[in-house]
Amino acid sequence: MKNRELAQTIRKRLSEKHPLIQVIIGPRQVGKTTALRAALDGRGVYATADYPTPLSHEMIEKWWGEAATHPDKLLAIDEVQKIPGWTEVLKRLWDGSDRKLKVVVTGSSALLVEKGLRESLAGRYELIRAEHWNYHEAMSIFGIPLKQFVEF
Repeated sequence: MKNRELAQTIRKRLSEKHPLIQVIIGPRQVGKTTALRAALDGRGVYATADYPTPLSHEMIEKWWGEAATHPDKLLAIDEVQKIPGWTEVLKRLWDGSDRKLKVVVTGSSALLVEKGLRESLAGRYELIRAEHWNYHEAMSIFGIPLKQFVEF
C-alpha cells in the first residue's frame, strides 16, 4: 500500500517542515487507515477512536502528550469524529503548541468532520479527500486489467 496515491500524499505532507493539521476524510472502506499506516511506516503515535462507545476528549490530550515526547513528533488519530468535542480540543492544543508536532486525523463521517473543521479549526488544517481506488492505482499495484476493474 506504500504506492497508493493517498499514502504518497500523506507522506509528502508530513515531510513538510511545519505542516497544518492533516485531515483525511472519505467513506468507509476506501483505505484511509491502511494508507495512513503505510505513510507512517511505524513512526510516531498512532491511535484510533474507532470503539463501540465514544472515548473522552481527554484521550486526545493523552495521545498529544505521548506524541510530543516521541522522537518523531507525530500524532495520528483514526476516526477522530467519534470523540465528542474533538475539534475544540485539537484547536486548543494546536494553538498552545510550538507547532513542532505533526498531526494527522482521519474521519469517515464527512459531514461531522467538515462541520467541526469549519467551526473550530479554520485556517489550521489541510483537507485530503480519500477516494475509491482508481484504475491507474489498481493496475499499477495489483496488475488488474481494465475489464476486471470495471467488473469489480
